[in-house]
Amino acid sequence: MSTRDDRAGVPEAAPGLSGLPELRGVGESPDRLAIAVADASGRLLSLDLDPKAMRLDSRTLAESVLAAVRQAQADAEGKLQRLADDTFALGTAPPPVLDEDQFQKRLDSIAQGYESALRSHEADLTRRLREINP
Repeated sequence: MSTRDDRAGVPEAAPGLSGLPELRGVGESPDRLAIAVADASGRLLSLDLDPKAMRLDSRTLAESVLAAVRQAQADAEGKLQRLADDTFALGTAPPPVLDEDQFQKRLDSIAQGYESALRSHEADLTRRLREINP
C-alpha cells in the first residue's frame, strides 16, 4: 500500500503538461502545396494538399508531403521542448536529497511487514493443512 510519505520528493503530474493532448505542430512544404499537422508524439493528424499538387509527378509530390510532415513533427517537438522547459524550469528547487538512515529504516519497515505477512500466511496454510489431514 502506498502512502503519501512513500512519494515524498516525487513531483505530481506537472500542471504545465495539461496542454499536452492539444499540442500541435504545423508544417508546410517549400512549394506550399502540402500542409501537415502532427501531435506531441509526432504522429500525423492531418495532411492538406493544394489541388495543384495533383499535377506533380509522384516523386515530387512525395518529397513535398515528406517536407511538410517533417516540418510539422519538428514544430511539435519544439513546442513540446518549450513546454517542458517552462514546466520544469531550471530555477526550481531540486528534489530533496535522500537521507540514507531514513531510507534504511523504511526498507527495514517494509521487510518486517513482508516477514509478518509471510508468517501469517504460513500459519494459515499450516492450519488448513491440519484441517485437511488431521
